[in-house]
Amino acid sequence: MASRSTQLPVARGFDTALGYFHSSNNYYDSTRDQGCGDELHTDLWDGHAPSTLNGTDYEELLFRDRAVATVQAHDAKKRLFLYYAFHTSCVGSNGTASNLQPEPAYYERFKHIDDPDRRANVAMVALMDDAVGDVVAALRARGLWDETLLLWSSDNGGAVHLGGGSNTFPLRGGYYNNWEGGIRAAAFLAGGFL
Repeated sequence: MASRSTQLPVARGFDTALGYFHSSNNYYDSTRDQGCGDELHTDLWDGHAPSTLNGTDYEELLFRDRAVATVQAHDAKKRLFLYYAFHTSCVGSNGTASNLQPEPAYYERFKHIDDPDRRANVAMVALMDDAVGDVVAALRARGLWDETLLLWSSDNGGAVHLGGGSNTFPLRGGYYNNWEGGIRAAAFLAGGFL
């Protein structure tokens, strides 16, 4: 850990940070089975230490709650920079396979979708949409929205590969390739600052 301590967000200007050092973690219990000898371990960190939130809730709900709490606790007279990198709709790892891991209540909401991968992807995107709404509501409640510039972007196109559940039509390809469906991604600006 000492070799990484200067690379942590809290050592680079952030007041608080909640996140993982790796990817392909389990969304349900914050564990990871790859690396470190492939033994099951927790990888959710809060600042400089392992988080006490490990395994307490679905991971995106933990991140949403931290973002909302950060906004609620912030002095509305000061500027706020909040970086929230959503993990949905990426695959998680359950120890035997990497697959989409939707929050159960959201998955249930979309039972009318027959394809389980598509259903999982839609459920995860819906949760993301609701989480953005919760953060925006917190900004409005604290009187911060009028001075907010919200930037939304994606790092890649949809996961059209087996198990990804996305659809990039009419573009060709998706995540993991260089066709337009893999490199074109949505982005927008919003907020009262505009």
